[in-house]
Amino acid sequence: MTRDSRSMTQRREGAPRGLAPAWALALAVLALAGPAAAQEVDDEAMEDLRALAVQERHHQHWHELTVSFGLLPVDAFLKGLAVSGNYTLHFNELFAWEIVHAYGVVYRVETDLNDDLTNVGVPNPFTYVSWAATSNFVFTPFYGKYSVGNRSQIFTELFLVAGGGYGWMTLAQGEAEATQHLVVDAGLGFRVFFGDYFSVRFDLRWEGFFLNVEEPRHELWIALGVSVHLG
Repeated sequence: MTRDSRSMTQRREGAPRGLAPAWALALAVLALAGPAAAQEVDDEAMEDLRALAVQERHHQHWHELTVSFGLLPVDAFLKGLAVSGNYTLHFNELFAWEIVHAYGVVYRVETDLNDDLTNVGVPNPFTYVSWAATSNFVFTPFYGKYSVGNRSQIFTELFLVAGGGYGWMTLAQGEAEATQHLVVDAGLGFRVFFGDYFSVRFDLRWEGFFLNVEEPRHELWIALGVSVHLG
């Protein structure tokens, strides 16, 4: 074999060996780029799923008017049945100001213990809530929806309230003038929406009537009401 033939043979045999590192590097880059691209797609898909799972609230309103029927069940002698009215101004989805929450006791239910006092001729010496008016801060951290038979949806929310105001109390036997007392209250509520403008709400609130500066008189206000949402 001549020198030229051997040189050409070496060039043909050496070419693949020279390109092998370049092909290996290209394959390694492709192998690494594939999982990275797949991870990027997965991250984008997860973000889309999060956006679908956490949606904006369907009900966003500014003004709320509420009428409720409530019960004051704590007292052992007389249970009070009350009617209340509320006006709430909503600033955003989380925060609102219940500008006024006022209720009046329209009827008292006597218990057996109160009847025992009457039967022995002892007048009931205690005072009872006649009506109260408070203003409260409202915080609504929970909002959800439920599917009903895969045909419709129900929207609900849970809210917290806290504030204060004044309350008026009278003697059980009746008094010409009611006494006025400072009131603080705190509680929670649960709401179910029916359409865009109406909801039914349940309220549970503790109320402290300060007859003196040492310790308040504890009351519990439980109510079921209907709200109208405007704006």
